[in-house]
Amino acid sequence: MHAPSDTASPPGQKCSECGTENVPSARFCKQCGAAQKPPATCPDCATELPADARFCSSCGLKLLGPRPAPPPPSEAPTIEVAAPEPSIPPVEDDAHRQALAAEAAALPSVRRPTSSVGSNVLMFVAILMVLLVVIYSMNRDAPKEVSPFEGGPAPGSMAQPSAPAAPAGGEAPVAAGPAAAPVTGTVTLGEGMGDPAGTLFVIIRNAGVGRGPPLAVKKIDNPKFPQAFQVGPGDVMMKGMPFNGPFDVQARLDADGNAMTKAPGDIHSASSSGAKPGDNVDLVLDTRI
Repeated sequence: MHAPSDTASPPGQKCSECGTENVPSARFCKQCGAAQKPPATCPDCATELPADARFCSSCGLKLLGPRPAPPPPSEAPTIEVAAPEPSIPPVEDDAHRQALAAEAAALPSVRRPTSSVGSNVLMFVAILMVLLVVIYSMNRDAPKEVSPFEGGPAPGSMAQPSAPAAPAGGEAPVAAGPAAAPVTGTVTLGEGMGDPAGTLFVIIRNAGVGRGPPLAVKKIDNPKFPQAFQVGPGDVMMKGMPFNGPFDVQARLDADGNAMTKAPGDIHSASSSGAKPGDNVDLVLDTRI
């Protein structure tokens, strides 16, 4: 059996509010929470306090005893804090303005996305223009298709022309033989026509037929005046048509080489009527369109 220790535990301190014994170093009562020792500085005004102070010597705050109970939540006042309005710094002088402009220029720019539909339309238009230029370049120097029709319907779209009327005087048409003689002649330039260039067309129609396709046409490129010509059965436009006569013979100098068009500047001759196969006809280009 051990003998009792002679060393006694230090006495604790009793709470002045509830009488509960606490350890000597306790700052607050373990039972009621009352302050047992003052803090080193005042919680309200931060004044340094002695170890035995019960009240603050500066603001009078009670340092010992029960702590004040917090107000109930229902009684706590509600404080509404308005959101601060953004303040715009005043622009004081030009230097300040320039500094703000420099800062704004340094900010990264926002690039708007381009429309894919607009890009596709521009690309389509560009491709179409390139195709048109290529087609024009390929056909610019191509030989033009020359048609001798002057406002009449194309071959095959009209009925066969009626037989030419008999010439005055009761003379019967010349019968077409196995090898009908061609109509020959010379085309000259009239006075004041200058030295024009173009394509010469010698056009033969059956006498009295002023419209529709001609009977025969001779095309002469880059003529040299006076220019001789010869139009025969081999120049008939519609195969099988008789080259009998009588004929109306006319010449036209066309600037663009297209017999379908009549442009200002083209020159033509008067029509020579009553020509027969084997005749020689002189034509003069003396009328400008």
